[in-house]
Amino acid sequence: MPDVIIPRLIGITSIIALILAVGFFSSNITMQMTKTTSISSLKDVTEQVSSEIIDLVSLASLTPDSNSTYKVLEIPDQVNNKGYSVYLQNDSLGWKVVAYLDEDISIRAESNLYFKGGVNVENGTGIFHVIYNWQDVELFYSTRLYSGTYKPVVWCNITQSNIMVGLGWLGVTG
Repeated sequence: MPDVIIPRLIGITSIIALILAVGFFSSNITMQMTKTTSISSLKDVTEQVSSEIIDLVSLASLTPDSNSTYKVLEIPDQVNNKGYSVYLQNDSLGWKVVAYLDEDISIRAESNLYFKGGVNVENGTGIFHVIYNWQDVELFYSTRLYSGTYKPVVWCNITQSNIMVGLGWLGVTG
């Protein structure tokens, strides 16, 4: 009788080990796929923000007068059901748009901003007034944008000798 129990015990233990191994490998694959799709989605966000800033700078360079302009961003509220942040960073290659997941800053993406001289990036905080839907509203600018911000914008202030760009949001409701 003991001869029958030992092979069954070995067989059941082997099946349990196999199930655990398959579960471990499938969860690793799922985590890697989630990371890859998160990076891809963050790259889409940085590309859009970068493109909008470059468009505003291009328009500003054609405008001889001092004024302010902005573009409301249509970026997702979440990436893979997680919050994220966007900011502008300067490094040895120039300015870039960087986005990262709030819960894991190692999951990030970036896009370069290709500026010529005379363009500065605002990395402080403040407020100025703009017209939105024929109303005077406040535009709050900041060093970073957080996902889920209502009416996120990129903005551009043009003066006689300078073009200033940055991130922010409109102070409007509903």
